[in-house]
Amino acid sequence: MSTHKKAPSATTLEASDNEINFEEEIVMSNSTVKTVRPQESASIDVLAGSIATMDCLAQEGFSAIASIARLALAGLRQPDRLAHMQDIGNALMTIASKAEDIQNCINVQAEMTGNHWRAEPILNHHH
Repeated sequence: MSTHKKAPSATTLEASDNEINFEEEIVMSNSTVKTVRPQESASIDVLAGSIATMDCLAQEGFSAIASIARLALAGLRQPDRLAHMQDIGNALMTIASKAEDIQNCINVQAEMTGNHWRAEPILNHHH
């Protein structure tokens, strides 16, 4: 599994007339650098709206995931936990589904501004 880190010092940012243009270099786990350039410029208002939407999605979604996980853990600690395995299984499936929904919604917001992360296919990595 590759880990990708954004290289803050390699980010170029230009802003003028409420427009923001930038390119960013991403340092891959194998020390290669990939430059990402959005296809279109996004206005600061659009970016601010997307950030607020992503923050809301993250806070509401991750809070729900944490609550469900705590309930599932509490269920596992009960002496009669075997009687509740279906409920615990449903809770875990809900956690997975909620995480995927949040991931998709946040990705849509990033795509709308042309600033979504693009993963290289695993088969294209040369070692």
